[in-house]
Amino acid sequence: MTTTTTAIIENKKKFSIARVLIEGRAFLALILIIVVFSLMSPNYLTFDNILIMSSHVAIYAILGLGMLLVVLNGGIDLSVGSTLGFSAVIAGFLMQGVPINIFGVVLYPSIPVVVVISCAVGAGVGLVNGILVSRFKVAPFVATLGMLYVVRGLALLMTNGLTINDLSGDEALGNTGFEWLGFNRVLNIPIGVIIMILIAIVLGFVLGRTRFGRWLYASGGNERAAELSGVPVRSVKIWVYVISGVCAAVAGLILASTPHQRQPHRRKHVRADGDRRGRDRWSISDGRARKRARHAAGGVRHRLPVRRARHRGRLRVLADGLHRCGDRRRRAAEQPAVRTASPSCRIGGTAGEVR
Repeated sequence: MTTTTTAIIENKKKFSIARVLIEGRAFLALILIIVVFSLMSPNYLTFDNILIMSSHVAIYAILGLGMLLVVLNGGIDLSVGSTLGFSAVIAGFLMQGVPINIFGVVLYPSIPVVVVISCAVGAGVGLVNGILVSRFKVAPFVATLGMLYVVRGLALLMTNGLTINDLSGDEALGNTGFEWLGFNRVLNIPIGVIIMILIAIVLGFVLGRTRFGRWLYASGGNERAAELSGVPVRSVKIWVYVISGVCAAVAGLILASTPHQRQPHRRKHVRADGDRRGRDRWSISDGRARKRARHAAGGVRHRLPVRRARHRGRLRVLADGLHRCGDRRRRAAEQPAVRTASPSCRIGGTAGEVR
């Protein structure tokens, strides 16, 4: 015991610059980036710019906080991006109203209900991942990769590949305020940044001050030894993926509630002869929009119709030439005479010979 204590004290007394650089390389890189961009632009290191960058980073930071628990447990979660999108789609679907065809009514849930349901959806996705990994012994990479495509497919089926706009709700129905989550500020601090800080504080407390945190570190270090020591390894693993799913859902709500600047709608103007001037607003899933984009970029598909027209013209010229040669051969057979072949009938062989 004395020898171990002495060794620990001696290691603490030793100070190495190389060790500090290796252990703190991420923070040093961040400081270097801040210094370089501050020298390049005087507006970089300002309070407003820092808040703007923090609001953008908050979404990825919340995803990273949930992924941190999964990585500490020795796993990986590849479905967080799709869970983010699926939770945002669920929120948009609820804000637009849930029709109940049996009773002929449409339900418009309030903002707290929308937030709770979206987080529950993220927790459900994480629960399925945890059960696949812990109970059925599926590799985390394979299980979460499959869930990625499942959740993404559900989101695309619900939206039909379209973008849902105007998620502010209806004031008469009491479901307004969704934009407040990602746009408004408290004490001049964006709501997303505040949520990120609260999640970081809560998870830091859980990891450092609770029994679950000790179980998490133990199962992530040596799962078999932790299981023999009485740690509920399977339950810890399931809860880790559930927390990751909830964090992804919160990030999706913040992303979906951030208002985006929309382009003005262009009306159609129809002339007397029926010719339309102007086009509708393009959609992400509109095939015509993609075709126009390829045309504007000068893509290969823009030139395909021209090439086909050229090929059709060449085939028609060849067919007309063969037809004329056939007529001349029939006339020569009906009226045999010595003549020279026309150069236009020179299909094969030498001049004056028709095959």
